[in-house]
Order: sequence, then structure tokens, then C-alpha cells
Amino acid sequence: YGRWAYGFWQCKEHYKSQAELLAAAARFREERIPLDAIVQDWLYWGSLGWGPQWDPASYPDPAALVAQLREAHHLKLMVSVWSKFDRKTSFFKAMAADGLLLNGSNYYDAWSSAARERFYSFSKAAHFAIG
Repeated sequence: YGRWAYGFWQCKEHYKSQAELLAAAARFREERIPLDAIVQDWLYWGSLGWGPQWDPASYPDPAALVAQLREAHHLKLMVSVWSKFDRKTSFFKAMAADGLLLNGSNYYDAWSSAARERFYSFSKAAHFAIG
């Protein structure tokens, strides 16, 4: 890991929107508080349902969010991921159809290599691919 990984990471219960997260980053820089990473904890999926997806009403352009944090504020973004899915999401439906959930729950089966690969593919598309 780079030195940034050992620095200060700002995390709160969650930011409610892309604008709020960017405003917090800007404020840290304005106050000259050293910061290396900022964390988007849960609820970034909004009304879409629990899962690795950005609600466009609150996060209209996640890739631009990452780029702006990196370029304007020299920050890394860390996004919390969760091993459960809302039953109304495409993630849940795909995992359930292939038997990749724990005993009919809405949690993926982390002991299954196929479930881990599928879970990673969802996170990769929503998080890693945006920068």
C-alpha cells in the first residue's frame, strides 16, 4: 500500500449525497486538516435497495466524484461494501437464482467461490471501475 493508507481516513455514519461528500472534502482542505481518504459508508444506494449501486438521485456521477476527490482534493475514496442485498435488487435475484445466498437469506455465501466471484463482479462494476 502507498503511504496514504497509513494516514487519516475520514469516516462518519454516512454521507447523504455526492454534494455533501465533496463539501466535506473541501472543508478538510480549507481547514488544512491532513486527510488521505474519505469513506462513503452505507446508504449510497438510496431507494434502489441495499446493494452495490449508486442512487443517481443522490450520487448523479460517481466516476466524477472519484475524479474530483482525486484531482481537486488529492484524496482516495473508500466505499463500504456489504454482503447482503435487498430482495428487490437485481443482485439479490441473480444470486438467489444461482443458489449463491446463505440458506435463503439475503446474504451471499462467502464460503462459495462462485458467490465470491459474483459478489466481486458487482462491486467491481459499481466501485472499482469508476476510478
